[in-house]
Order: sequence, then C-alpha cells, then structure tokens
Amino acid sequence: MTEGAYKTLASFKTAVKETLLSEQQEDYIIKTVKKKVMENSTILSYPQEQLQEEIASAKAYFQNLADAAGMDYDSYIEKTTGYSKTEFSDYLTTYAKSILAEEMMLMAVVEKENMTLSDAEYQSYLKEYAAEYQEELTDSSSDGNTEETGNATEAANTSDGADSNTVTDAEEKAAEEKVEKLLGTNNLKSVFLLRKASDFLAAQAKVTKAADEQ
Repeated sequence: MTEGAYKTLASFKTAVKETLLSEQQEDYIIKTVKKKVMENSTILSYPQEQLQEEIASAKAYFQNLADAAGMDYDSYIEKTTGYSKTEFSDYLTTYAKSILAEEMMLMAVVEKENMTLSDAEYQSYLKEYAAEYQEELTDSSSDGNTEETGNATEAANTSDGADSNTVTDAEEKAAEEKVEKLLGTNNLKSVFLLRKASDFLAAQAKVTKAADEQ
C-alpha cells in the first residue's frame, strides 16, 4: 500500500485504518480458533527434547537482555519481572509447554487434513517469512547507532529516484537465501506446514462466521 495510489491523504489514511482493522480481526479469529481447539484437546505428554529446547531458547533470549543491560541473569530477572530464580524457571517451563501445545495442535490438523506443502506454497511462505525476518533486522538495527548508514542509504535511494521503503527483488532474494541458510529447508518446511494449518483454521472460522451472519 502506497500513498501515491490514492487521490487524497484522507483516502490513504482511511485505507490504512481499514487494513489495520482487518488484520486485527484476522489475528483475533486465529487466536480464538486456536483457543477453542486447545480447549477441546488433551495433551498426554510433551516431547522432552523439544520442551528443553524451547526452555533453553527462551532463557537465552532473557540472557541476551541481561547482557545488554550489563546485569547478571538472576538479578535482571528479579528486577524486571519480580520473580525469583525458581519462580521464573517455572514460568519458562509453562511458557515452553504452551508453545509446544500449539505446535502439537497444529500438527494434528496437518495430519488430520493430510496437508502437504507444494513448491509454490513453500516459495510463498518463504517470501513472507523472509520479509518478517528482514523487518526484524531493520527494527534491531534502528535501535543501534545506524543514523549515518541510514542517511547514506536514503541519499542513494533519493539520487536514484527510488522510494527508500521499497525492497528490491535482489534484496528479497538475498533475505530468502539467508533464512534458508540459517534455518535449513527441512526446518522451514515444518514451520510452513504449521502456518498452513493455522491459515486453514482461520479460513474455516471465516466460513463459519459468514454462514452464521446470513
């Protein structure tokens, strides 16, 4: 969506607002459907290896925050969350289980619906995933000392007559290749299958909602 596609600033702002509301409704539908499915599901056990990986990943995230703040892990957790070391460990376990529970639920949908991932679907999800990854990198770099680099890039784009927010095909391709190199094709296929299952649930919910409104 670009402002140039609209005749007035007011119409552009209205379109942006409508898009944001639509995205919020979409997120709400997906979360509601997942919650309903989870409420009607029973998890007998969690795969311990994956559970420990999720816990380690979450802990590493907070360790990085502590390092950035110049604090040791336990002090950072107590100061920012109010939890003791034991309490926060329990919280991370609960959090990791919630992540795994959702993945297991979505995988059950994949198996029940006999879902597979076509090459076209893989490329579509890869493009979407890479764009998200690129956005995270941009947000991360904007927190650092990148003003000089940003100004240089903006100047270069301006001199070429290009929009500084436009991502070129080459940049998109580079981001996709970087994501594939970091995560691996097989891991990405697993992630994308879960996304497909999530999209399927959202689509089913929309159909049900539309039928109820008629």
